[in-house]
Amino acid sequence: MEVPGRPRSLAEMQFFAGLRPCPACGDHQPVAWRTGGQGARWTLRGACTRCATQRGFEFVCDRDPIEAAHGELELGGAEPSTVLDPHALVGEIDRLVATIAVRPGVLVDPQWSANWARLVRLRVALHELAKFVPPGADAIPVTGAAADDQQRRPERYARAWIEAERARWAAIAERLAPDFARVAAADPMLSRPTPPRGRLDELALHRHALWVARRRTGAGRVDVVTCDARERDLRAANLTAARLEGVWFHRADLERARFDAAELIDVDFTRASLATSSLVGAELRGCAFDQARLHATWWRGARVTATRLRDALIVDARLDGAVFTGCDLRGGSLRGTRAIGAVFERCDLRNAVLTGADLTGATLRACKVAGARGRPAGTEGWTVIDADFSDAGDGSDLGDAEDLLEELCA
Repeated sequence: MEVPGRPRSLAEMQFFAGLRPCPACGDHQPVAWRTGGQGARWTLRGACTRCATQRGFEFVCDRDPIEAAHGELELGGAEPSTVLDPHALVGEIDRLVATIAVRPGVLVDPQWSANWARLVRLRVALHELAKFVPPGADAIPVTGAAADDQQRRPERYARAWIEAERARWAAIAERLAPDFARVAAADPMLSRPTPPRGRLDELALHRHALWVARRRTGAGRVDVVTCDARERDLRAANLTAARLEGVWFHRADLERARFDAAELIDVDFTRASLATSSLVGAELRGCAFDQARLHATWWRGARVTATRLRDALIVDARLDGAVFTGCDLRGGSLRGTRAIGAVFERCDLRNAVLTGADLTGATLRACKVAGARGRPAGTEGWTVIDADFSDAGDGSDLGDAEDLLEELCA
């Protein structure tokens, strides 16, 4: 299905795809969309969570949607969408309102997280709907099906109703957010066999900096098990050789932070900003960097195991000598990244962007590469063993370095 309009971001493409239930079974559960394409033409493809029916959408974009930045609860800039229309957004708002539990203390994961995701989607829909109200106007000017709907219930297209709903659901989000601590206590990601210990406050960071200055001798090292550091401003924090386990850095600002030689276990950096941060020689196990901004980060000699970097922006980074084992880099962008001598073992690179990446001397062993694209800047001396080109990643279509280069440069 080719979608009219020009999406402003990958998030807008995914939001649009999520408007449509499965044509086969009518299921409306979120789908794990696979992103493909480059230049102006991009696609989303995925299988129904319930019946596995394949679906696909084709978009024409003015720029790379993966790298397009947008604000929280937004799908693009201040201009209204050309892919979504007011009638579709009002319909999605109606659908979502009926599915969201608003009382804290009721749900446990994964139901709590799914409920929160629906709440965020609802707030995004309201935010994007508000962009269709012209400056100084009291309502959205609409035509077609939206005009008929507006006649039946004009309040849905009025500025006053939209703003009231935005405020109402923001208040509900504030009421539900503290419930996260209860949910996290039952989550193996944050609830550890080891009792919680340590802090990440200013005093702890100051003492750790002194410990680093003393060449890591004496007391003062940051050693934290289970900590909620969501949306914290930790720019330029010095966490060299720290030990962090079960720490939640969701949406945190960690630009210019230092994690050199740190031990990071089950640390969640989802949608965090780590631009120009350093992880040289760090040891990472079971971490998550999904949709994180990793521009110009340094990973030289890092050991990264069973870590998710889905849709992460690893742009202009330095991965020289790093070893990635069993990592998920699907949909990530490694544009301009230098990975000289890096090793990718049993990693999932499906739909990853490798344009301008320097893979000189790199090793890719038993990696899934279907949909990977972009001409690398260098491949001299690289080794590619059992590259898996099958869409399902089941090993049914294996190839070598020549096959992979041909795929990337197609």
